[in-house]
Amino acid sequence: MGNFKVDDLVVRELKVALKEYDRINRVIVANMNQSQAINPEKDLNLDKSHQSLISYKNSKAREISKILTYWPVWTEYLVKVPGVGPYVGGNLIILYYYKFIPVCKHCGGDLIINSGAEDNYACSKCGKKASGAGILNHRIQERDFPKVSQWWNFMGRAPVSEDGKLPKRKKGVQSKWSSTGRLISWEFTEQVNRHKETDPYKAFLLSEKAKLEAKRPELTKGHRHNMAKNKTAKLFLSHFWKVARMIDQKPITEPYSMSHLGHVGVIDPFYWDEEEVNAA
Repeated sequence: MGNFKVDDLVVRELKVALKEYDRINRVIVANMNQSQAINPEKDLNLDKSHQSLISYKNSKAREISKILTYWPVWTEYLVKVPGVGPYVGGNLIILYYYKFIPVCKHCGGDLIINSGAEDNYACSKCGKKASGAGILNHRIQERDFPKVSQWWNFMGRAPVSEDGKLPKRKKGVQSKWSSTGRLISWEFTEQVNRHKETDPYKAFLLSEKAKLEAKRPELTKGHRHNMAKNKTAKLFLSHFWKVARMIDQKPITEPYSMSHLGHVGVIDPFYWDEEEVNAA
């Protein structure tokens, strides 16, 4: 363990593979919806085109899994966590470790958002414009989240109200949080919701729902469920953050609620045994 460096080419390969997986998955979903709309009784298991798409998606997942072996946080931790497949794990790693900064094709300067439009850039050096709709060049910059709250905020998991409502995008304003981050943490909780009660994350989800039912009976059942899922997502993200920093031998700070407000009850990462990893 300790600080490690993955070649930029491998990082780019992972990002491309994740985007391709996402694209093929969108095609599969669109194909399923269209088929069901035309013929609700159609068995897609007998549809060769549909099965070809599924096969390609699975091969892309295997490709992502192979690339992920370059990161210890995958091989020593994430691969053991139920509900974290290659797509979720790969996106977590990309979002946590790397920032892709668009650069000008003419002078190499960093591109900045022009007039708040997320698909319209201007070079910070030469001033030439570049459209996000085209293919932009990027340089890779390593990220760091010294505090878990910074990681939660970046993943769009910091409620902005007592009702647990999450921040929303505003037209013409660049968001400070990752929409992909929010999506994959939501996908993780969707998997957790399907798990048996013996899974520690499922047990936590049910516990939080019970607490909300007792404390916030005025909220709808669905609202309480979503609030519990958000807390479960934050717990998992805090576990990932802590394990990643331990692997990278970086300092771990307590959340503000503990260091300043006196809250107690830290839950250690599930599916992680530091002594076992160190012994190996």
